[in-house]
Amino acid sequence: SGNFIINENGGLGTVELTGPMTFTGTTEVAGGALRGSSIHLPNTILNNAIVAIEQTAGIGTYIGVISGSGDVLINSVGGNTGRVIFSNPQTYTG
Repeated sequence: SGNFIINENGGLGTVELTGPMTFTGTTEVAGGALRGSSIHLPNTILNNAIVAIEQTAGIGTYIGVISGSGDVLINSVGGNTGRVIFSNPQTYTG
């Protein structure tokens, strides 16, 4: 539990998740970007920057909730052709 904060002090870097996330607290994207496939992103994301969901092929389901005022991008990396399904209502306003 607890919080995992990305670029808390105004950084613009990208954090890419390539494996399962076992962290159970809130992940906050304060600056820069968080990138990962639908199964690798954490369940609770407070997004005030960019969350990029990358699905290389097929259909991926994101079971979490993204809130905040940031942008959500689907397949921002060239060549990704998959679809993403959100299984819960999303509350982000970006």
